Amino acid sequence: EAGCRRGGGPVSGLYVFGDSYLDSGAALTVSQAAVAAGVPGAKVMPAPPGSPVYATGRWCDGPTMAEHLATDLAVPLVNYAIGGSKAAGGNYHAWLDYFVDTGLAAQVESLAIAQRGASLAADAICVIGTGTNDFFQYQDFRQPGYIVLDEAPRLSPASVAARAARSVGLAVERLHALGGRRFLLAEAYAIEATPFVVDVEAQVAHATSFVSAFDLALAEEARRLTGRGLEVVVAPIGAAMRRLAAAPESVGITDVRRPCQPMLPVPGSRQGRPEAHFWWDEYHPSAVVQRFLGTVLTERVRAAGWH
Repeated sequence: EAGCRRGGGPVSGLYVFGDSYLDSGAALTVSQAAVAAGVPGAKVMPAPPGSPVYATGRWCDGPTMAEHLATDLAVPLVNYAIGGSKAAGGNYHAWLDYFVDTGLAAQVESLAIAQRGASLAADAICVIGTGTNDFFQYQDFRQPGYIVLDEAPRLSPASVAARAARSVGLAVERLHALGGRRFLLAEAYAIEATPFVVDVEAQVAHATSFVSAFDLALAEEARRLTGRGLEVVVAPIGAAMRRLAAAPESVGITDVRRPCQPMLPVPGSRQGRPEAHFWWDEYHPSAVVQRFLGTVLTERVRAAGWH
C-alpha cells in the first residue's frame, strides 16, 4: 500500500533539499532560464538536453538516492535540491547568484511560497543533504561565501563545516515553523575519496577535516533540535560510501578510483561500463552507488519507525 509503514503511521511524501547528489533536474531548469535571460557566464547545467554525459538532467547516470527513497516508500517526491547549492547560501557556480538564490535557505523559502500558508503534513519527511559546495568554494577559491558585515571570515575546513551544519539546523527550524516534524539529515559525503580530491594529499587532508567537523556539528544540531516536537534522524551517507568502497564487489563495482565519465580538464571518453564504476565523474557517484545510498536512507527511515 502506498505510504504504508510496518508498525507505525504513514508517510505522505518527501520534501528534499540540497545539492547535486540529490538534484533530479532543478539545476537544468534554472540554468536554462539563466542562459535565456542572458546572465553573464551562464551555461546549461549539468549539460544541455540530449548530452550523452548527463542524459537524464542529473549529475550522474541515473536516479538519485532521494528518488530511490521515494520509490522504496511509494510516496510522492517534491525536490528542491539544486546542483552547486551551498548550505550557507548561494551556489558554487557564482554566476547563478546573479539570477536566483539556490542556497539551502532559499530552497526552503521556495517551499514556503508554494505552500501558500498551508502547513506541511506532519507525517511527511524533509530530507536535507548539503555542505559539499561550501567546502569546494573554500577549497578552490579560498572564499568564505556569504558572511554578515561584521563577521570576520575564519577560513578553515572546520569553520566552513561548522557554519554549513549550523545552516542545516536553521533550515530545519524554518521547516518546523512550516509544519515539518520529521527530518532526515545526511552526514557529509565521502568527498575525500572523490577522483577530484583523492590524488592530492593536501586536498585529502582538507576534505577529511571538513567531513569530520561537519559530521560532529551536524550531530550536535540534531541533538539540539530533537525534543522540540521534531524527530531528527542523521543518515550516515559518508560512512556508507566508505563501506561500499571497501567492498565494491557486493554491487558489482570493479573500479573505485577512476570516473566512468572523465570531465576534467575537458570531457573525455567513457571508461567502460557505468555499472562497474563507483564514480560517474570526478565529483559524483554513479547510479549504482546512488541506488545503494537510497537503500541506506530507506533503512534509516524504517529504523526510525516512520514507515
